[in-house]
Amino acid sequence: GYSGEVNTVSDKDVICLGDLRISVIETPGHTRGSLCYHAQDVLFTGDTLLSGGGFGRTDLPGGDMIALIDSIRKIFKLNSDIMIYPGHGESSYLGSNKKNI
Repeated sequence: GYSGEVNTVSDKDVICLGDLRISVIETPGHTRGSLCYHAQDVLFTGDTLLSGGGFGRTDLPGGDMIALIDSIRKIFKLNSDIMIYPGHGESSYLGSNKKNI
């Protein structure tokens, strides 16, 4: 049954699912508490980074353009060959997005 306990994750936490290791990357800016998940050669970016060099809005409550730019810089330190899966649109290689921003 449900114990009422809530588990949360933070930047640099690692979630293990069998042999799969998923790294948590805090990426605020589009919203407070925004996270990306990096596993092997894929990165789930949500609305932090979209294909083609786009990114999430910052004009809604909790949005912060400076924080989003810092988050994108953090993501861009990862290997360019990583495939990103954004919250909207097509997947693409991280490197192709670096060229478009």
